[in-house]
Amino acid sequence: MDHRPIDALFLDFDGTILDTETLEYQAWEEVYAFYGQELPLALWADSIGRGANDVKFDPYNHLRTLVGHPLDDAVAHTRRRARFLEMIEAAPVRPGILEYLADAEQRNLPVAVVSSSNHDWVDGHLRRLGILDAFAFTRCYGDVPLAKPHPDLYLSACETFGVPPTRTLAVEDSPNGLHAAKRARVFALAFPNPLTALLDLSHADLRVDDLAAFPVEHLLRHLHAAASAQPPSPENPDLR
Repeated sequence: MDHRPIDALFLDFDGTILDTETLEYQAWEEVYAFYGQELPLALWADSIGRGANDVKFDPYNHLRTLVGHPLDDAVAHTRRRARFLEMIEAAPVRPGILEYLADAEQRNLPVAVVSSSNHDWVDGHLRRLGILDAFAFTRCYGDVPLAKPHPDLYLSACETFGVPPTRTLAVEDSPNGLHAAKRARVFALAFPNPLTALLDLSHADLRVDDLAAFPVEHLLRHLHAAASAQPPSPENPDLR
């Protein structure tokens, strides 16, 4: 019996496929510590998963205000960036992601990346990791007018696949990513990393902390059971 009530699977990149989110925060924490300061997660959290043109918090300005004088660019930018990239180069694909890609391929379930980062960043790392070809396409910052937490990226990805949003599922790690999926009426699965696990992800349709222990088969059974328990309605006509 086919338990699949979805026609496409979407994966976020930063923090979901590769845990760049924890590493970027760590790199900034190290810069703040160099100046004898701390970077509160509460200030940083709202930036996670947002498009570059929608980020409200500027860590440079915040740190400059804390120390009360101009920052040494060699420390605040060059060294931080080098440290961040060094950690990313050594970071593996998050547990469960490769298994999800293999299971999706076996089931002929198309998969795409939907990210608020730009194509050079996303495609470059996917190519480096050897998994770019596992995705039908990548939908990234700049492809649509508004990135996450707006729904535009997901709506565009659904249009490319030619499927209604209610027949798709997104794996996201952050509140902003989950908001984007929910606003597009895409089923939103939260797969937090060590950093985003500390944030409020209660608006997700489902939370899975260990993706490796929750294979695609379990996911599809869960969705099938949820769909069977809820009859179609004018607000949700594709749920069946």
